[in-house]
Amino acid sequence: MQTVEKPIVRLIHVDETLPLRKMVLRPDLNLSKARTPYAGKEKSFHVGAFINEELIAIASFIEKQNPYWQEERQWMLRGMATHPKFRNAGHGTLVILHGFREILKYKARLVWCSARLKALPFYKRVGFNSVGKVVNHKNSGPHQLLYRRFIPIYAK
Repeated sequence: MQTVEKPIVRLIHVDETLPLRKMVLRPDLNLSKARTPYAGKEKSFHVGAFINEELIAIASFIEKQNPYWQEERQWMLRGMATHPKFRNAGHGTLVILHGFREILKYKARLVWCSARLKALPFYKRVGFNSVGKVVNHKNSGPHQLLYRRFIPIYAK
């Protein structure tokens, strides 16, 4: 039986996400354009999982309101990707959970994303729910709006 090495998951710079994001999500996009939606004025951070110093999974979290929900302190998950050689081993889940811990530091109430339909089972496993109609994105195919709420726990 082959053992799977546990990745190191940590915060990374946006520029570190770009090669994997381009390879997995948008091979048609040049790297400078791939950076733009992730490096705006909103609060944001980026999470990466590494095995032997190779970046194998990424996710970006951006503080961004979606008018579909009334909650304040919403965060958008964007650009989730796992290298094809490392899929289905739980690495993406580790990245998402690390991101959840980070956004809870900002007292997040809700995280949302627009997910490719083929990724829905993954997002459901980490607690997301779907809402609304499927929307077809010109360059990346059909997507579903997903969300996960967080219950506020206040220290006394």
